[in-house]
Amino acid sequence: METIRIGKIVNTRGLNGEVKIIPNTHFIQERFAKGAVLYIGEQRQKVIVLRSHFDKGMVYCVFEGFENINLVECFKGMDLFADKMDSQALEEDEVLYSDLMDCDVYTSEQVYVGRVIDVLETGANAVLRVKRTEDTVLIPFVRAIVASIDIDDKKIVIEEMEGLL
Repeated sequence: METIRIGKIVNTRGLNGEVKIIPNTHFIQERFAKGAVLYIGEQRQKVIVLRSHFDKGMVYCVFEGFENINLVECFKGMDLFADKMDSQALEEDEVLYSDLMDCDVYTSEQVYVGRVIDVLETGANAVLRVKRTEDTVLIPFVRAIVASIDIDDKKIVIEEMEGLL
């Protein structure tokens, strides 16, 4: 089974096993719906969403059989995955956030910017977190800036932004 990263568990909340998740995926409502099957960490521990809600860009979930804070403390800092086959059909110009991970980013003049290490959902649009040699930079994932994406070659071309290089 091939999985895709859909978020990161950053904390617990309350005593009833609720975890706080920073989502990193399309289809947030569907991915974290009651009954959704998810996988936690590198070991891909299978969990089923018992209930969830969304607040200020975060997802809060309780998993079946983990309704106690003592059972979920160990999940803090772990990535959350879903089966890639569960992905919904995309429109012609859409791409999964997980497909953007590890893409090399270049300007339209073919100057290397860095590698995508994260995709952040801000509400208005997604933002690429790109690791450069010395630091990271945030690049809005919007048509005005992203000129092209080649998922097969793991390459994103952007229009140069003031102060980027």
